[in-house]
Amino acid sequence: MFAGTIGVFTAHRPHGFALAINERTEKKSATDFMKNLLLLVSGYGQISILARETMTDCQDYKCASQKLSEKHKLIAGAYIILAGETEG
Repeated sequence: MFAGTIGVFTAHRPHGFALAINERTEKKSATDFMKNLLLLVSGYGQISILARETMTDCQDYKCASQKLSEKHKLIAGAYIILAGETEG
């Protein structure tokens, strides 16, 4: 976790599912931070907040998969790894 963050980057719900977030894009310039701030004030969301909402709202893998599969406007690209408790 990072100080000041209210979202989550890795989480586990016992007898439900686990998720992890990994960065998808590399930083190419010093202006990337400013672009992210502009997107944030334009109504785009943060991936860590989406992960936190998923952990709060969902009790099982199916719900989490559906919530994360919806189209979301996010400020940064990321991989979301979702694992269930049963094989397959």
